[in-house]
Amino acid sequence: MKKKALVLLLSAALAAPTIIGAAAQSPDDPVSAVPGTAVVEPVAAVAADAAKPDDELLEDAIKSAKLYIGNTVKFDEVSHQIVDLGGFKVVYLDWSSSESREYASAVVTEDGVLIRCSRHTPGEQPAMPEITKEDALMLAYEFAMKVNPAFGLLSTEHATVKYQRYSGYSVTFYAMHNGCIIDSCYVQVSVNNSGKITEYDAQEFVRGLKLPAAPESIIPKEDAKKALKTKLAPELIYKSFYRFDDKTGRFKAEIKLVYQLPGDYNYNKKVIDAVTGEVITVNRTTSKYYAAESADAIAGGGYTRSSAINLTPAEQKAVEAQAGLITAAEADAKVRAVSEFGIPNSLPVDTATLSTIKSAYNDKLSYRWAITYRDKEEGKYAYAIVDAKTGEILSFSGYGLGRLEYKPVSEFKYTEAECEEAAVKLMQKLYGEKFESYVRTEYQNVRPLSLDDIISTYTFNFVRVINGAKFNDDFITVSVYPDTLAVTDVSFGYTDTEFPSTDGALDVSAAVDAYFGVVENGPYYLVAESNKDGELQVPVYPFTVGEKQLVPVYGYTFYCYVDAMTGELLDYNGEPAEYKPLKFYSSGEWFGDLAGSPYYPAVKILYNMDIVEAKERDFCPNDEITGEELLDMLWKAGYMKPAELGAEPVSLEDAADIIMRAVGYSKILGLSKIFKVPFGGKANLSEDRIAAVALAEGLGLLDGVLPGEDAPDLTAPATRGQAAQLVYNLVVWSESNEEVTGLVKAVPVEP
Repeated sequence: MKKKALVLLLSAALAAPTIIGAAAQSPDDPVSAVPGTAVVEPVAAVAADAAKPDDELLEDAIKSAKLYIGNTVKFDEVSHQIVDLGGFKVVYLDWSSSESREYASAVVTEDGVLIRCSRHTPGEQPAMPEITKEDALMLAYEFAMKVNPAFGLLSTEHATVKYQRYSGYSVTFYAMHNGCIIDSCYVQVSVNNSGKITEYDAQEFVRGLKLPAAPESIIPKEDAKKALKTKLAPELIYKSFYRFDDKTGRFKAEIKLVYQLPGDYNYNKKVIDAVTGEVITVNRTTSKYYAAESADAIAGGGYTRSSAINLTPAEQKAVEAQAGLITAAEADAKVRAVSEFGIPNSLPVDTATLSTIKSAYNDKLSYRWAITYRDKEEGKYAYAIVDAKTGEILSFSGYGLGRLEYKPVSEFKYTEAECEEAAVKLMQKLYGEKFESYVRTEYQNVRPLSLDDIISTYTFNFVRVINGAKFNDDFITVSVYPDTLAVTDVSFGYTDTEFPSTDGALDVSAAVDAYFGVVENGPYYLVAESNKDGELQVPVYPFTVGEKQLVPVYGYTFYCYVDAMTGELLDYNGEPAEYKPLKFYSSGEWFGDLAGSPYYPAVKILYNMDIVEAKERDFCPNDEITGEELLDMLWKAGYMKPAELGAEPVSLEDAADIIMRAVGYSKILGLSKIFKVPFGGKANLSEDRIAAVALAEGLGLLDGVLPGEDAPDLTAPATRGQAAQLVYNLVVWSESNEEVTGLVKAVPVEP
């Protein structure tokens, strides 16, 4: 389908006047956001103070949705939900067909605004893109404007366009104000390879937004950095980073000294007010839930002993280690001896299982008894883990051992301070000198459920400190019932390993400088329902009509760790963190240096599929390609990297070998003698690459790579243009060989 026809067809489909706000304005008369006023929204035909009955609300929501999802005759079932969000209703709709896998869905607000819709038809998506990124951008923008003309904060200049194989283009429009991005305020539209809108999502776009009447007096970036250094300084901690060891099949851990950014990036984030320079806490509402109890341990089966069986050295070592461990009965006695747990003598042991654990830090073996107590008739249950070598109780939890009540804190016998004192005394008794290295801390995610000061227990948390730096992996949690001082839960973590020295570590100022030496530092806006006394409340439902405001801030926008020794930014795995600033799509002429090149059609399609990138706005087709660049192309095309290659150029024959390995033909490549030398034996080709080149030629992957060359030199370095043609041919081949790849047959593509 041609681009012009696609645009006209979509425009015609959306040209009908929308019932959303039909009485208030024409859909062809978009509303702009005017500074100093609330963003105008489409007004429902029914007066706001006249609440609709739910059946009428549902009918209007279906009619609104059908303007955008199209004809629904083929669907024989419709399900719905009407959700009341504190006085603001939202209708969720789902259409389905019992005869096909086609489905559609939509979400419509009570005032008739479509905030989400999708429609998928099996087999409708062409295998290869028939439209460009720019086509997708314009189609997505036109659709968004038709759905809600109030999107005055959105533009094609502040959008990203990403290609997702087998689904098409994902276009995201970001809201901007005064040249700054508005955090978490965007609209996403999915456009398939033929130009059809398949998904639309405006749930995060903020409605009822009150824009500042005049530009704010934003503090300079350097002042903001100083505030971050002094008021929101990163914390020096020890951090465990895990990696999977292919040889042992286990995870190995490495402890590094790093700076951790303040606060959690998603919840209770802290930022600097870009006007006052003071700290603001960003509150986000989260749901509370109870963690499930640990599964019961399974006791092992018996065996028949035989003196004729000899032990290996490793087996003998295990037997010797076992001889030095406490028994299950001794572990049980350790647990029952803690009166604070309140385990009655009548509560029997249900299972006792001994486990061997190898440390991810230093490969040391440790042994633990997992003991389950249960009395089904009385509804009593307890679970404990005991170190089988030291006898230390590593965790405990109980249910039904004593009566626990939820009630106001003022009605309990003991205060929070007295409960904390009891918790500390028990930890000192159980863990002695080890506990001396722990300090009291607070983590919001492990605090007890609390509503209007109604609780059942107080929970106290302690974290281990080594060389002045916290090690959050070593954590103690203790829950105490305030009426009896009974301990209902204990969790003890202690890592027996060496820790890196803090000598020579960067100071806080240097750590912040290292962070902003990589990450862009600039103001941005947060959306708030309220901003009072340094507490900023983020709206739970951005699409509701309640008034909201913009707050300009500075903060740590890229969450990572800063290596305290080198200043390098690290990700959650301890690897170098890859920071990519948000880059908006730039339309216009691309790849001017490919004019007249035979590689232009392939490069154009691969660019739109996000498989190749431009250097500035050129492609540089005659530049030699490195192994690293070729592997990056293959990775983006959906293939696993078959090797790790550096920045050295690769030859054409090596490129063919790499691609054949990525496809999964590695075992065949060593059988060069069964292959006929390609190109009639005229090509300059290494003997150990005959199989790879012959396979590539036989599959059509070399089509167009060597135009007009009867006797090519395949030992010569491959160019970027040749590599792009190779990868393009591979993508087309994989899409058109269903029996090989399991993918759908490709539709012919007109470059």
